[in-house]
Amino acid sequence: MTEVASAPAQDAHLPQEKTRTVRISYIATKTLIFEAALGLVALLAGWLTGCWPLETLHTDWPSLAMAAFGGVAVAGGAVALLPLFFRVSWAPVRRLRIIMQRMVAPLFRDANIAQLAIISIAAGVGEELFFRGWLQAWLGQMFSGVGGPWTGLILASIAFGVAHCLTWEYAIVAFGMGLVLGGLSLVTDNLLAPILAHTLYDFAALIYWRAKVATPTAPTL
Repeated sequence: MTEVASAPAQDAHLPQEKTRTVRISYIATKTLIFEAALGLVALLAGWLTGCWPLETLHTDWPSLAMAAFGGVAVAGGAVALLPLFFRVSWAPVRRLRIIMQRMVAPLFRDANIAQLAIISIAAGVGEELFFRGWLQAWLGQMFSGVGGPWTGLILASIAFGVAHCLTWEYAIVAFGMGLVLGGLSLVTDNLLAPILAHTLYDFAALIYWRAKVATPTAPTL
């Protein structure tokens, strides 16, 4: 009797579970398409401008070791600051928490680890190819007589912030992260370093939010 009575209740959850799976799969697919398109735009722009975004992508062992160390260090530092996001009572941060909870949290709430990893990798590769691999390098060349790569760093970081302008607070956070990621690219002379840092941070931020289901999510890039 118990088994027969519980069967309809279990079946009632199936449509809802299926809806969640379809929704997160749709979001992951859209993210992959967008970030892949961004990467292709970077490659096309690099071909048109003569500033190839993969020029500083080095895969020899010393370069890989430097990129791994720098990427993990930057991502680890950013992740270590995540708890502050949930504790700071400053009004702009509090507003950002509320907005992120309402607009971003529902998108990834039901995603599994593999889906979060795919989304994070797509964002890390696509955005870094465009903003650091092509835009920052191209702007550095364009303003070679006025600060060169450092001017490129600042301008590309501003563009990165504008591209993430969910709110002005979020844009400022993204601008700061753009400076860090762009600086990492310049210091290591390897695009793999910001790709790794970006990917690891986004993945950790999403995982951290999943562990705090009842708390507003942390900002991702």
